[in-house]
Amino acid sequence: MLAVVSLLTGCVGIPTEGEKRARQDRESVGQAYRPAGERPALPTLTTNAPLHDFLLFAMLNQPKIEAAYFEWDASVRRITVERSLPDPRLTFQSDIADAVMSAVPGLMMEFPGPGKLKWAANVASAESEARYFVFENAVLQTAFTLKKSYYELYFLDARVNVNRETLELVGEIETLARIQNDVGKVTLQDVLRTQIEQERITTEIANLEDSRNPLLAQFKAALGLKSEDVTPPVPEQFETTSLDLTSDKLIATAFERNPRLKAMEAEVRRADAAVRLAYKARVPDFTVGFEFDAKASPIFVTPQLGV
Repeated sequence: MLAVVSLLTGCVGIPTEGEKRARQDRESVGQAYRPAGERPALPTLTTNAPLHDFLLFAMLNQPKIEAAYFEWDASVRRITVERSLPDPRLTFQSDIADAVMSAVPGLMMEFPGPGKLKWAANVASAESEARYFVFENAVLQTAFTLKKSYYELYFLDARVNVNRETLELVGEIETLARIQNDVGKVTLQDVLRTQIEQERITTEIANLEDSRNPLLAQFKAALGLKSEDVTPPVPEQFETTSLDLTSDKLIATAFERNPRLKAMEAEVRRADAAVRLAYKARVPDFTVGFEFDAKASPIFVTPQLGV
């Protein structure tokens, strides 16, 4: 009997097409994201490192992406569970007086009604697809946040450098104005005007430098680093992303590949499959099994059939 139970428990049936695709996608993504179930070595971040290294670091280290990945991985595994027959049940009953009068073990197997396993698998497949697009959206959102903070930091530093050069130039103008004021070529008002401009630029530089810390915190968070971790360097070389799409093609591509829309589409398919599965609730399940009295002589087997 134990051999029969082991055989029936290990029987998971034939994978559906949706399950096959989900497994292939999980395998291809897993080989790059978590080969052998482990996180690959993170790239070393330096000021001379290309933006690609920072993006790769964020993809591999961001907790939001990792959580979405393992939720998707678990949803792929649930497809097999939903389309497979329930595990067999062992039963046992006994009559005991002064001694054991009877010992009746049994084995029962439940067979869901026709179509139930199919639509349960379809529900799980659609949910798995939705989970994949949630994972993809987490990847894209992380890349967007990292690039956004990277560009803002670069332009902030560039603006600070321009203001410092301007401040130095205004300082030279003030020196020249003082000299000319001493010989009567300009008025004291011209000197005061340059001083006021210097104060304005100095204040603007201080405000810009204060705004750098929040941007650096966003950059750090996008990399998946905690507040207590060492602040990462910011790339010195500015890199842009080439875009060979017209505005019309850009909109069409967004509608075609937007993971949020894809996830919503998968949720619609999941809801449709869930409705069809609910209709199958009217179809009865069947239970088949047998019992035998181990104390009887001769031993006889009693078949069981339930609906």
